[in-house]
Amino acid sequence: MVLTLSIMAIIVAFSLYDYFSSKSWQMVTSKERNETVFENRNKEYGAYQIRRDYNKRILLVFLGVTVGIGALWGASNLFKPLEQRKDTKYISENIAELFKNEEEIMEIPEPEKIEAPAVESIAEITAFRAPTPEDDPISDPQIAPIDPTKSIGLVDQKGDGKSIWDNPEIIPPGKGTGGTGLIEPPKNDDPVPYVDEPAEFPGGMNALREFIRDNIDLNMIDGSAKVSLKFVVDTDGTISSVIVTKTSEDCKSCEKAAIKVVKSMPNWKPGKLNGREVKSYYRLPINIQ
Repeated sequence: MVLTLSIMAIIVAFSLYDYFSSKSWQMVTSKERNETVFENRNKEYGAYQIRRDYNKRILLVFLGVTVGIGALWGASNLFKPLEQRKDTKYISENIAELFKNEEEIMEIPEPEKIEAPAVESIAEITAFRAPTPEDDPISDPQIAPIDPTKSIGLVDQKGDGKSIWDNPEIIPPGKGTGGTGLIEPPKNDDPVPYVDEPAEFPGGMNALREFIRDNIDLNMIDGSAKVSLKFVVDTDGTISSVIVTKTSEDCKSCEKAAIKVVKSMPNWKPGKLNGREVKSYYRLPINIQ
């Protein structure tokens, strides 16, 4: 199409230049010059007719070439197949289908349930048996005789004049160092199984779709398949440990192309756990048709 328009533009430019140039007195096709040269002569002579009709013939040739090129172009579009070759590879425009189930994008495994060991109750630990008279025989108490010379009442007891605050041995000082009161998640280099805020591609999900559609290498693909990938997003946003977890069809080239486009991605926004950036897993399905 571009080549056709270029040829037509050249022909138009040349024809216009020739047409306006022919009106100059210096050109043998000039009407005024032609009338002057053949004045009082036989105008039925061939040279007069050729010069007189030159511009008209050029215009007819230009129109004929233009119509011919337009007819060829129209015919080529009319008989062009409605579908391209069946083996043409493309990324489905409906790439949103890949993300219709958000659970496929980021599957959060349930944390393993750790069963605490059974704690015996106090009744089970302490074996209690009701006492019997043989274990604790009841004996008659011995009551001391009352001295009739002493009166019954309160007795004054003289103290040492000190309180418990004057004796530091009664309340020993504590040995604790205190703390910040904050519980931090354990620090290690392993990816966490789940996060509060999942990792995100720069620009969001729409930008991720456009990046995959624009950067996947179609030349290395010889089939179609839905490839599910799993990779790690580090705390600085870099991607590593890209692996294929599932493929709908046996298409090794599809797997290689999917891994290649994921590794070429820019740094992501890392996931967060308890407000802190952490390593996390991310699952991404790519549909190649």
